[in-house]
Amino acid sequence: MEYFLDRYASKAGKKIRGISTKTLELLQAYRWPGNIRELQNVIERSVIVCETETFSVDESWLAQESVPGEPASPALGRSWRRRRRT
Repeated sequence: MEYFLDRYASKAGKKIRGISTKTLELLQAYRWPGNIRELQNVIERSVIVCETETFSVDESWLAQESVPGEPASPALGRSWRRRRRT
């Protein structure tokens, strides 16, 4: 996730300094049926529309199949523990 975020932020000329806690939880809980390509597309779209230095994802872009509180993708959050959460 960090790779895609840095890649698309750089491409868009944006500086992303953190990720919202809600977004991190949402991304971890999502099952990612489209696998890595779906993750890549969601991150790219989110960076493009991001108007602040805090990365967030529009919840409506993800299918509602995930169960909140059940981490389906725990690896997504590992690299973000180093960054500031807001």
